[in-house]
Amino acid sequence: MLVTCHQCHKKFDKLPKDVKRCKRHFCDISCFEESRSRIKTQCAKCNKPISVTRYRFKSSKNHFCDRSCSISYHNKHSPKRKRSRKCKTCSSKILNTYTYCPQCIEQKRHIKNPFDETRSLAHYISLCSNSNRYRYVREHARKKTNLRPQVCSICGYDKHVETCHIKAITDFLPTATIAEVNANDNLILFCRNCHWEFDHKLLHWAPWDSNPQPNDSA
Repeated sequence: MLVTCHQCHKKFDKLPKDVKRCKRHFCDISCFEESRSRIKTQCAKCNKPISVTRYRFKSSKNHFCDRSCSISYHNKHSPKRKRSRKCKTCSSKILNTYTYCPQCIEQKRHIKNPFDETRSLAHYISLCSNSNRYRYVREHARKKTNLRPQVCSICGYDKHVETCHIKAITDFLPTATIAEVNANDNLILFCRNCHWEFDHKLLHWAPWDSNPQPNDSA
């Protein structure tokens, strides 16, 4: 296999298995030793005399005595990234590698609503398996109740609450839109116990009830 010597640029034959072993190739030992010979130069930062290999001298324009000089030099001549683009939501300046500013991310203003409320209930049911067919409907309902006070509407428990549909999802026709199913007046926050009692018709609740009472038929 014909290759080029990295030192004298002379072309010579070499076995393919030997070509794969290394990146640089030399026609003889003298070229190899010459490439390993060191050249005296100066540190680009502090002008301290140093010596580098011939290959390193050719591959780079600037040379440094240690790592601290290299960092100081590059920080001065190649400063860190600056804020050069605008946030997509508030138009404040941010780094070029980001899309949204930290304030928008903290306030969750960068999250867009992926749900089309004009779509029918049957559309979102078809996107899931039969065992979890109301997944996207419930996810949309939770997003709509995130801004409400996270307190149970009956007992006032605030450690963990769940979004409940006053009129069950199964009571709607498949042609009903997701906006109708997840209307604000059809969503309420319950704790887990009150949610279970409400689903099993052991608890009667209506928005106008000031003191909810257990169901008499239970």
